[in-house]
Amino acid sequence: MGTDLGAVDQYKWDYNIADLSEQPTLLPRTTGNDLYFRVIDTRSATPSFSVMASYTPAETQPFTMWFKNDQSAVQLSPTDQTVLSADQMTADNGVYTKTFDENTGLLLKASIAARAGSYTGKVVWTLVDGVHIGNVLSRRW
Repeated sequence: MGTDLGAVDQYKWDYNIADLSEQPTLLPRTTGNDLYFRVIDTRSATPSFSVMASYTPAETQPFTMWFKNDQSAVQLSPTDQTVLSADQMTADNGVYTKTFDENTGLLLKASIAARAGSYTGKVVWTLVDGVHIGNVLSRRW
């Protein structure tokens, strides 16, 4: 198996408080490349891998970090959560890919109550081979 998980890039959300709504809203990235995933898995015609993500803020933040896939969105935390599975990716001869533009993938959820400032955090991507049940992983790459 080979992988490119996420991108070696920094993503930014540059918003004025006046641009935010009163209700928490998912906000697209304003800078940075598309978020790109590639997994090479030629072991099976029906692979069972998934991509997990965790997010750790560097400081207290007035927003939450989310991952939005095709129809669902999950709030990221310091605990690994599944964000993408093999069957949600485009397959071509054992190469599985998925690209997320600025309106999908990593998003912030914030409202007008957010304090202006510069904030940082770190997303860790993990490729899991097999089924993830609770805190038990069959194999991590």
